[in-house]
Amino acid sequence: MEELSCRGNDCCGGEMKMDPEFMRKLVDLRRTLGFPFYITSGYRCPKHNKAVGGTENGPHTTGRAVDITLSSEHAAQVIELGFQKGYIKGLGVSYPNRSVVKFIHIDDLGLRLWSY
Repeated sequence: MEELSCRGNDCCGGEMKMDPEFMRKLVDLRRTLGFPFYITSGYRCPKHNKAVGGTENGPHTTGRAVDITLSSEHAAQVIELGFQKGYIKGLGVSYPNRSVVKFIHIDDLGLRLWSY
């Protein structure tokens, strides 16, 4: 629960408002693939989301987005299976540093693709 809660200072006090259907998809991906997902950002209250450069109503504020740190190989597997199952629609990928992707952003809100 802690890794999915808002981590902002001076905002909501650590609310965790992840969407149950999105969480079902995330758990299914993790169980199917058989490796852990290290979540660096889950739910963000509107104030915290804006403070980190997002909009007040971005994907994290809906509880339907996470940022995950993974190896490049595991990131590719999450992305492939997530798209096959229709779980992932929004995908942001940071530039890899050797064999580790800094993070991927996944959400189920609409077809979008970008890099950091």
